[in-house]
Amino acid sequence: AAQTIAEITEAVVTEVADAIRAAVSTLMLRDGDELVLVGTHGVRPGVEAAFGRFALDDPNPASESVRTGRPVLLSASDEIGRRYPSIASWMPSGRSLTCLPLRAGGPAIGVIGLTFDDDWVPGQGELDFLTALADSCAQAIRRIRATEEAAERARQLAFIADASAELASSLDYRATLSNVASLAVP
Repeated sequence: AAQTIAEITEAVVTEVADAIRAAVSTLMLRDGDELVLVGTHGVRPGVEAAFGRFALDDPNPASESVRTGRPVLLSASDEIGRRYPSIASWMPSGRSLTCLPLRAGGPAIGVIGLTFDDDWVPGQGELDFLTALADSCAQAIRRIRATEEAAERARQLAFIADASAELASSLDYRATLSNVASLAVP
């Protein structure tokens, strides 16, 4: 039912995170060859500045999840430190990390990051639920983006129609150019 990316972000990083008892939740969206942090809940000070934007080829679980299109599940802080040394100092001990790609049948457009207390890692049933959540989130984001793109195209076509009508309305080129300029810069 979300109509904006902000509504999706709020639902994922706050409401869903609370419902599944995640200590930390993040939502990152792809922007070209980078991931951009669009929402967080429960993060420590400095995390948003340190991880607000980074390349898809960076060695971290969020980038790996987007690149591979598969969830990344890490259960022990030493595994996190071994696989991803750049984030090890940011992970409190005793917490697990789950990264879920936002796919919905296509290439990943982002990732949901979840950190759980007591080194809890989702089992297959929970992972199925979380994957369905990530796919629903991706579908909603794709729908919103498509709606925004369609509205922009409609505005562009309306301008072209108005400009075409103006160009055809008079033989006085000065008046016509002035009217077209008024259409372009209201």
